[in-house]
Amino acid sequence: MTRSMKFFAFENHGNLSDNTYDRLRTLLAEADVPIHSLKTSWISIQTQLDLRVRNYDCCIEGCMAFTGEHKKRRKYEYCKELRFVEPDGVVEDDSLFYPDFELYTTLKARAVFIYIPIIPRLKLLYANQTWSGKMRYPSTLNSEDPASANEESESNEEK
Repeated sequence: MTRSMKFFAFENHGNLSDNTYDRLRTLLAEADVPIHSLKTSWISIQTQLDLRVRNYDCCIEGCMAFTGEHKKRRKYEYCKELRFVEPDGVVEDDSLFYPDFELYTTLKARAVFIYIPIIPRLKLLYANQTWSGKMRYPSTLNSEDPASANEESESNEEK
């Protein structure tokens, strides 16, 4: 595993924010230990594993994702948090929706939910020998363990 992938795994397992990871990258670069950005690492993993991830803008509070009928929404009506980092004067302050699609295509989302579809995730689990063994049908799991098979047959006899 490359150095960048080790740091990428550390970021994910350590629950670091993207900003903290970027600061770590800067410190490592100053020490002549360059590592790839999160975006570059994500693209590398997606390519190697043939994953098609989808990014959805979401509320900074985690209330909702801006999809479907909420795709043109500027802010969530209950928590009133803005969807994007907006320069002053882009839209009227009390407006819940953007007037047109073109207006928000250049803005940066405050929070993004990364969605990996279920089928590629299941394929990866079945490709892993440990997990594929754990995901077998219960009857095949019991047949591999003679002690559990004996316990099961004794419980059936008692009924």
